[in-house]
Amino acid sequence: MHPDSNKTQIKIAVEKIFSVKVASVNTANRQGKRKRTRTGYGKRKNTKRAIVTLAPGSKPIDLFGTPT
Repeated sequence: MHPDSNKTQIKIAVEKIFSVKVASVNTANRQGKRKRTRTGYGKRKNTKRAIVTLAPGSKPIDLFGTPT
């Protein structure tokens, strides 16, 4: 998820890519972890996570391609 994307952009993208109806989108900004390097400390980049709730009656998103 791009850190600058907002809930409306996420909703439109998920509906377009997966052909589903989105009920709501919740987002969380996570701080990157501080990690040791040879020369001292570095930091992993910050990430944004999105939790998408599908509308009732919408088909589930098959992420892993499980056979049905």
